[in-house]
Amino acid sequence: MTKLYFGDTTTIATTIMILGLVVFIGYTIVNRGSVQHWGMRGLLLLAFGLVVCCFATARDGLDKTIQSSIDGSCAAGLFPLVSSTTHI
Repeated sequence: MTKLYFGDTTTIATTIMILGLVVFIGYTIVNRGSVQHWGMRGLLLLAFGLVVCCFATARDGLDKTIQSSIDGSCAAGLFPLVSSTTHI
């Protein structure tokens, strides 16, 4: 389990970004009364969430899973192509 979150540089960066995203959401919720630019907060959350998703996809090896299912030229990634993880 720790290898998934602290195995190499990509996994460590992904874990730090997920924690940062959660902290940003928590900070926004706590200070929601004083937030004046909700659109900017939403845009920042959208952009940073997309970056986190890209890093998580790289961490899980989804590209390798897809390539393996197409031509079998490499080993599959962390999760199978048809699973609850890839359908969410």
